Amino acid sequence: MIRARRTRNAALALAWPGIAWAHGQQALGLPVGSILALGIVTLLVLWRDLGWKTRLLALAAAVAGAVPVYTMRHPLPASLEVSGAAWFLLGLIPPLTTAGLYASWRRATRGRHER
Repeated sequence: MIRARRTRNAALALAWPGIAWAHGQQALGLPVGSILALGIVTLLVLWRDLGWKTRLLALAAAVAGAVPVYTMRHPLPASLEVSGAAWFLLGLIPPLTTAGLYASWRRATRGRHER
């Protein structure tokens, strides 16, 4: 029962940014940037000639790159906290970076055609 409650609370924290310290501009910019990044990563891994493991783990890396941003208390300097674009980029860049780094590392270590 306790484990189910923790899982539900973690899912709510990710789904509802207000629980994870998001207010004002970040309540819209951060999730929209993250969703757009996940959409871009999904399209890229489907388009590229990658194995299914690489595709799946690149998507997992994108999700893992987005999670820490939601749990940081003040990830941006105070001068940028009022900018919706800064929050959007903060939601967009970490998932794209982690997925790209994983996919390029995987491709370099395992070869191009892994199936």
